Amino acid sequence: MHPKLRWLGLVFWVFLLLRSAIVAQDPSPTPIIPPVPRPTPVNPPSPTIPPTAIPSPAPPNPSPPPRSTPPFYIPAPNPAPTIARATPPAPGPITGRPSALYLQHLTPLIQVWWSDSLTPELPVRRGKYLSPVLIAPSETLIVRLQFGPQARGKSVIVRPGPGVTINPSQQVFVLPPTADCAMSVTLGQSFLRGAIHFYCEGLTTTLPLGRGVSKGPVQGGSR
Repeated sequence: MHPKLRWLGLVFWVFLLLRSAIVAQDPSPTPIIPPVPRPTPVNPPSPTIPPTAIPSPAPPNPSPPPRSTPPFYIPAPNPAPTIARATPPAPGPITGRPSALYLQHLTPLIQVWWSDSLTPELPVRRGKYLSPVLIAPSETLIVRLQFGPQARGKSVIVRPGPGVTINPSQQVFVLPPTADCAMSVTLGQSFLRGAIHFYCEGLTTTLPLGRGVSKGPVQGGSR
């Protein structure tokens, strides 16, 4: 072997031995490797959501109009029973002393109408008798009685004498609110005279009739 290489080998072995001895005498402490801190997890920031516009509520649907209720049938009320009106009794005599005004209202004003007259004739009263009225054989008169307001609702009894015919033929008249009544009068052809008697609350009025050609009252009347 080349002497120089031998020398280099010897130096190498010496170096190894010296290094081994130094390591055995002064061993260096084992280096402590500090723990590596673990990274703290960081929560990622929450994504920011932009505010969403809240839509306004839709207007409520209009409620349908109320249904009209059809009219229901109402039966007509039963009519009141018809009550026959009783015939008023014949008036009795006046009791007490009635006033003069009351008697005047119960005393009728007699009007006599002919078929061709425009105004009535008014026979003159003498107490309970009136002036006689002439009537032709085939003639019909209209006699109207007009009472005062206090006689309304009173009963008037009409009694024709022999040969005298009235129409309507009823003998009791109930005075209406106008306090009057009327009737047609004829005198039979075989009678020369007659009379009609009117009674109201005990007061009597007599209208004499006479056969004649001329029309109108015999006395006290005017045509």
